[in-house]
Amino acid sequence: MTFSKQTGFTIVEMITVILILVILAITVVPKYLDASEQANDGVRDTLVRDFNSSVRNVRMKWIMDGSPSATSNNNGAQVSLNDDTTVTIDDNYGYPVGSNGRDRVNNLNLADCESVFNDLVEHNLTTARRGQVNNTTYVNFDIVVTRQNSTPDICHYTWSATIDSRPANSAPSEGVGFSYNPQEGTVTAFNFG
Repeated sequence: MTFSKQTGFTIVEMITVILILVILAITVVPKYLDASEQANDGVRDTLVRDFNSSVRNVRMKWIMDGSPSATSNNNGAQVSLNDDTTVTIDDNYGYPVGSNGRDRVNNLNLADCESVFNDLVEHNLTTARRGQVNNTTYVNFDIVVTRQNSTPDICHYTWSATIDSRPANSAPSEGVGFSYNPQEGTVTAFNFG
């Protein structure tokens, strides 16, 4: 009687290997996804702290400079932070508003919000204003301004990597980022979705 030499794997061995791989996938993938979310939150929290600190520093500098007024109704007051950076503020409140509009808290535009971001945060991040981005454009932050009646305009900065789809001309309903209220000088983190 001759025995043939068996080659390959038995069905039991294959099922065992597949079962082990499934168990590993079930335990590792959620931890990886959670780590990615924590990383997104960490980046956002760091930017919120830096942005908030810069807003406070600009206001303090404005107060230390004697709370200077605007040179005209359509221009905000200027505060020089250093040789390279001059920030435009609403002289009624003392908080940054950007230099591309009427320089008032209730008349911001997307360029103002982008200007505030670039003036206050030392970074190598790219930003884009709503309407200049689509689902194939890569930027670090999408910028949106919201306006409701006579309330101050709010700048919203959403980390682009956390947005699955971009609505045409409104703030994303998903994503990680922060909002800035130039009337109160408040910076608020958000995590939608």
